[in-house]
Amino acid sequence: PSSASWQDLKDHMRRAGDVCFSDVYPEAGAITGIVEYTNYEDMKHAVRYVKHFSTLIHVHTF
Repeated sequence: PSSASWQDLKDHMRRAGDVCFSDVYPEAGAITGIVEYTNYEDMKHAVRYVKHFSTLIHVHTF
């Protein structure tokens, strides 16, 4: 939702793995969220997890 905070995002994405950072950025009526995981395996699991939702996601791995 448009009222989501970084804490809400972090709590939600913890279902997929060990989150070390999250933030949200309101942009033109939408929200962009960033989540970083402590390890690659949790990040891969999170990608599979969010694909179950009907949202547009972009995944960047570093």
